[in-house]
Amino acid sequence: MQDRLLVGRDQELAVLDDAVGAASRGERALLLITGEPGIGKSRLLEELVTRVIAAGGIATWGRTSEVGQTPPFFPWTEVLSALETPTDRAPALGSLEQHGDATARFARFAEVAAFLGRRAAHAPVALLFDDVHTSDPSSLQLLEYALPLLLG
Repeated sequence: MQDRLLVGRDQELAVLDDAVGAASRGERALLLITGEPGIGKSRLLEELVTRVIAAGGIATWGRTSEVGQTPPFFPWTEVLSALETPTDRAPALGSLEQHGDATARFARFAEVAAFLGRRAAHAPVALLFDDVHTSDPSSLQLLEYALPLLLG
């Protein structure tokens, strides 16, 4: 990330530090950063990435186009591919849009949650979703499925 000073965000930075500290102790946390466009939400996420990496963790980022034109599961594809290792590949999500089978869909979602659990077993993992409010319904459905499992 860029080496830029973040001014006037002491309270927000303290929350980030608390969450990173909790993750370093094996605890789980959910942070939601909201606000009007242009107030520095993405910059705050950049700072979180810096702090997660400094603490020995992994940070991965999935972005959604603000105009809502990203393909199904696009932010998840970015997040999962960044977490892959040569011996542990992420479940493929692309074919799920072609099938209406809810059972297969949720089975794949369970595979995603298991993959994330395996990655988090080795180091704290921060999953960052930028502009999640413009995500496609499938991405939001996977997020809704995975959050309770990941937060345990």
